[in-house]
Amino acid sequence: MNAVNPIDELKEAKRLQQALKRDPSDIDSQLKVAAKLNNPELKRKMLNRILTLEPTHQKAREMLLEMDRAEMGENPSLEEPREKLLVLSYSIVHQIIVFALMAISFAFCLAAIHDPQALLVFGVFFLLLIIPLWFVSAVVEVSHSGISISRLFGISKQGIAWGEIVTIKPNMMGQGLKLSSEEGSSLKISSQLHGYPALVEILRKIRPDLFSLAGNSSLEDASSRTGAKAFQKSFPVKYGALFLLIPASLLFLGAVFTALFLPAILIGIFLFFFWRMTLFAPYMVSVEENRLFTQSFLKKQNLTAQQIKNIRLISLRNRHGVAKNFIQIEPLGGKAFRLSKFPEGNEMMYGFLKNWWGAYQAE
Repeated sequence: MNAVNPIDELKEAKRLQQALKRDPSDIDSQLKVAAKLNNPELKRKMLNRILTLEPTHQKAREMLLEMDRAEMGENPSLEEPREKLLVLSYSIVHQIIVFALMAISFAFCLAAIHDPQALLVFGVFFLLLIIPLWFVSAVVEVSHSGISISRLFGISKQGIAWGEIVTIKPNMMGQGLKLSSEEGSSLKISSQLHGYPALVEILRKIRPDLFSLAGNSSLEDASSRTGAKAFQKSFPVKYGALFLLIPASLLFLGAVFTALFLPAILIGIFLFFFWRMTLFAPYMVSVEENRLFTQSFLKKQNLTAQQIKNIRLISLRNRHGVAKNFIQIEPLGGKAFRLSKFPEGNEMMYGFLKNWWGAYQAE
């Protein structure tokens, strides 16, 4: 076995460094540098940079996948490190509500056993409850091999391997993801599952190429080679809140002029928070090389990757347990801001921005 000559290794390192200075987008040189790096964090950033420049680069994706599997397998916090990485399910409250309604309707069916018409009504109601049971009984398991979902206590099972996923798209009404394979099969995952952001993050780490949004860029093709991308809210989403806030503002003025002070105060509080939220919420986001730009009705932002502390996908639940997902960007200076309701979907936009940030933040 031939030992590596330290002098030759040093010459090779200098040659690669000079090649990257001449052409920072030289993927071959970047891949060789990544292969030599022992620091996992720097190695991951270099591989993410390669996948930002060329989202379908097979070797970089395989190296990143190998790193993720090694890290996940050595994580002592995982209960079953060799198999399951993550298990997601619906809230126990939602499950109890559905089971309680089914139990009550079944009891009514037994009580009306001698009344055909009443039995038919309660029987139909009982059968219709199978639809919500189908959703709340879903259990999603994430493992080293892929993602699987079981429903109705294991009666229905579906799965897809990491390497089989060819596209990911927002699910209906933006409530989750749809993973599709080359054979045409698909797996739908709801964003209402507890732990959903963690699933999206695992998917992004193992298959960062799926979040490249290739072919969807609103910028010119020449710019897309540098990782440029623009996100723009649709017209109804961008201006929809104004169609509600303007009549509410007129109602507020009417309450003030007619001396209805208590209603005016309540409406004024509502208007203050919603006008503030609407006017400062970004309706356009773009990235170009090392910079992220945002545009709202009253504010523009221009941040470099180094000025961003973190980019996260978060879920907030209301008192009824319904989750809303947001992308939260935390600058090093200033307040964090959220992105949501873009046509690409929160998950796809998050994956793209996180890959971009990881590729440039070390520069």
